[in-house]
Amino acid sequence: QNRYGKRALDKFYEFLRTHADFPSQLSFVGRRRKYADWEAFYVAAEKALFDIGIRLVTDERFDDSLKESKTLNSFLNRILMLEPALQNELFDAVHTLYKHEVGIDQDAGLYDEGLETLNKRYGQHVKVEVLSREPLFTDPETGAETTYVRLRLDRGLPWEAAEQLFERRCDEVR
Repeated sequence: QNRYGKRALDKFYEFLRTHADFPSQLSFVGRRRKYADWEAFYVAAEKALFDIGIRLVTDERFDDSLKESKTLNSFLNRILMLEPALQNELFDAVHTLYKHEVGIDQDAGLYDEGLETLNKRYGQHVKVEVLSREPLFTDPETGAETTYVRLRLDRGLPWEAAEQLFERRCDEVR
C-alpha cells in the first residue's frame, strides 16, 4: 500500500487497455508457455477482471500520496475470486511492475526506504552523533516542538573493503 503499488496497478491497467509491450518477461508468457504471447495474456486478464467487476481505469491515476488505495485494495481482494493460477499471474504482473517502478526511483535517487534504524546495520553497530538541533515550530497551545536534528553516522568500513581499498591505492600513498 504505497505510491509504487498504485503506480504499478495503473501501469498494469494501461498495458491491458493499450496492449503495449510489457517491460519485463513473465514466466507464463512466451513460446511453450500458458500464454503464447502478450496479446493472449492481455485478453485473458481483461476478461477475468471484467468478470469480477474491475474497470481498467483507476481513480488514483496521478495520486502519489501515501493514503490507502481503494483501487489496489479492490484489485487484491477481487482477484481472490479467480482460479489460483490466474490470481498468481495477475499478481505477478503487478508485482513485476511494482519492482520496475521502485527500481526507476532507486536509480534516480528518489526512493524513500522509510524509517531506518541508525544504530545497527547488518548486525554491526553504527556510531550516531548529534551535530545540532534546531527548533522549527512550537505549537502555541500544547508546546509540542518540531525539531530538525542533524546527525553524523559512522558506519565504519568492513575489513575486506578496507583491505581492497588499500591494495588498489597503496602505491598512491607511498
